[in-house]
Order: sequence, then C-alpha cells, then structure tokens
Amino acid sequence: MTTRVIIHVLSLTLAGAVADNQAFCVRPSKEVTWPFIGTWRLVSYESRNEGGGVEYPLGREVVGQLMYDGEGNMSALVARADVPPFASGDLRGGTDAEVRAAFDGFVAYFGTYSFDLRAGTVTHHVRSASFPNWTGTEQVRYFKAEGMRLLLSTPIVVDGRHVTAILIWERVGADPTQTRNLL
Repeated sequence: MTTRVIIHVLSLTLAGAVADNQAFCVRPSKEVTWPFIGTWRLVSYESRNEGGGVEYPLGREVVGQLMYDGEGNMSALVARADVPPFASGDLRGGTDAEVRAAFDGFVAYFGTYSFDLRAGTVTHHVRSASFPNWTGTEQVRYFKAEGMRLLLSTPIVVDGRHVTAILIWERVGADPTQTRNLL
C-alpha cells in the first residue's frame, strides 16, 4: 500500500469514529431531548473513598439547586446550610475567617451541557465557576434515575485522595408518591 492510501484509510477510520461518538454525545435539540430538563433540589451530597468510607464535604445539612434548560444551558449551586452570616452585614466586609467559611461552604458553576444516554453521562461545559480551576473545563458526571430522583456521581481527587462525589437531586415540584421513572 502506498502512503497516500494508508493516510486515506486512516482518515476515513478516524472520521467514522468521531461521527460514531458524536451520534451518542449530543446537546439537547428538538430531535433529542435530555430527560432531566428542569429544576432540581439537592437532597444529599457525600463522598465515598476507595475503602467505602463516607464523608460529607459540606456537612450533612446541604442545600442546592441544579438547572438544565432545553437550549443546553445549565447551572449548579451547592452550599452548606449552616454558613454563618457576616457580622458586618456588608457583602465585601467579611473577616478573613468569615470569607473563608463562605468560600469553603459553597460550590457553584454554570455553562452548557451535552449528554450520552448510552454511556450514562452528562458533560457540564463550564463557562465560569466558584472554583476557578473548573472554568473552561468539561466536568463529566455519571447519571442514574431513581424514581423522581437524579443521582449524579463523579470520581475526583480531593486532598490527594481518590473519592467519588455523589449528589442526589429531586425534581422541584415532583410528587413524592409518584413512582414512575424519569427514563
């Protein structure tokens, strides 16, 4: 085979692989919809380490909101429920300790999303985040539907340790007695 033929065959193979992957990883559209469009309330947030131990990075009492729209936009906010207010009452007037507690007790980001129903993943394309290292990145989350709840998980490294972050969300306005699955 000539070099030109080999390059042509490799190009066609690569193009086919890319097209095949894009067929499953899509943004929401009129033809393909993300089944989780809407607003979600955080039920729980925990991290599980490799040994099976469970930790609560923001404490057991957390609040949060996750939103997906039909145009491919998303936002996520997760916070400790018990962060004390600044004594000064001034947005920019917190002490170093107050600012640190507020920052350590809050994670937020927004951007767009795409999903792969076959792989069970949703990718958050982060436009901006409270953790600046996420800005401009793709954050892949594994999803699972359980009744009217959405479980998102992701393996991450925290303090040099490998853990899996698990967030359970409940659709806002969902009837808790309703048992139909989301998918």
